[in-house]
Amino acid sequence: MNELSPKGSDASAQQRYHDDRFDALAEPDRVRIVIEDLTGSATHEGWIGLDQMGHFGTHGCELVTDQIVARHDKLSVLVELGSGYGGALRDVLHRLSQRGVDVDIGIGTDVVTRHCTSARRIGADSGLPAVFVAGDAALMPLTGSTADAVFAAGSMPHFTQSGAVLAEAWRILRPGGTLVMTEEVSLLRDHRLPSASFVAEHPHSVFSFSTVDERTRQLHEAGFDPVSFTDLTDWALALVDARLRAVRLLRGTAERVYGEKQLAAIEQTLVVTLDAYRDGTLRPGSFASVRRGSGVKDRS
Repeated sequence: MNELSPKGSDASAQQRYHDDRFDALAEPDRVRIVIEDLTGSATHEGWIGLDQMGHFGTHGCELVTDQIVARHDKLSVLVELGSGYGGALRDVLHRLSQRGVDVDIGIGTDVVTRHCTSARRIGADSGLPAVFVAGDAALMPLTGSTADAVFAAGSMPHFTQSGAVLAEAWRILRPGGTLVMTEEVSLLRDHRLPSASFVAEHPHSVFSFSTVDERTRQLHEAGFDPVSFTDLTDWALALVDARLRAVRLLRGTAERVYGEKQLAAIEQTLVVTLDAYRDGTLRPGSFASVRRGSGVKDRS
């Protein structure tokens, strides 16, 4: 299949990269059978984290949920930037429901049409109010001042125009709306690039890098103020190390889900990410902010 959304070359690179690791999720009916065989049922919990193995996964979704719950007790519209196969949006919606925050609709946006198609099929029986729309995160098909909260779960390095994406997030948020971003592999401690082995698993055609100061400046320029950053280095070190151990311990089961080649790519991604955390090249963290102002014209 070669199902691409409007941003041709960018979408193509993103699709090839994720297909190398998560192509099995484009066959949700087959994966559902494996999950049912392993767990006895293909519930939401069985799907959690399958498309987030190289990221913070469910733990990152809990961080996003914490920030939203701290500011909102109800959401009309929740938007995820770079929703991929939909795992993070479904997870956050599930967690918000468990914590008493009602959400009318969750909208996932992704540049690869095939990802959105798979996300719809995976979540068809979840009962969660999630829809998935293919499109460029720098030009979303949403009316301004529509969303109560916007989040990005590890997707920032996949946006070639991150400043424009943040400005677009500001545009679609209501005044007082919340923006939350977890950044697993996109923040450098300084301008020293990660190792060649890291870049091999995170190619420049798919990933971009920034420093905390640069990302903070982009957020301020987009209209967000104040901006809060939390350094997650120690937490992320322990998390990715535990995930790598689990992949190796449960290799046979994981290969049934992903396939041998894809699992090897996921494992190597975790290895080089852990090394980059340990050598201090990367600074994993999260940002949170609130949209101020009453409209786009308020920005000077």
